[in-house]
Amino acid sequence: MRATRLGRGTSFYINAVQAQLAQGKLAEAQETADRYSEDAPGSPFAAVIQANMSRVRRELPEAERRMVAIREHHGESPFVRLITGRSLAGLAEAQGRIGEARRRLRTYLAELEK
Repeated sequence: MRATRLGRGTSFYINAVQAQLAQGKLAEAQETADRYSEDAPGSPFAAVIQANMSRVRRELPEAERRMVAIREHHGESPFVRLITGRSLAGLAEAQGRIGEARRRLRTYLAELEK
């Protein structure tokens, strides 16, 4: 947590959120995610963290909506396409849409080969 107060680096926030989640501190993880969203407005990475928080809360349709929006707004970035592609495949699978999950996973793997 101390590192998140020293800078706005994405890795600081991701590590802090992951540690809080591993400790079962969902409320604190959400506060950290919210702080990063405030510190880095418009960042696709802050948006990905928020989408992942929706997934952790099992708000799968909301997490999917957020990931699609990130991909639409920041899809020019190959890194964002990879993050959202894998996440969307996992979200489709978690919601029982196996065919869609397979299609998305194949697209993700094709992106990796570029």
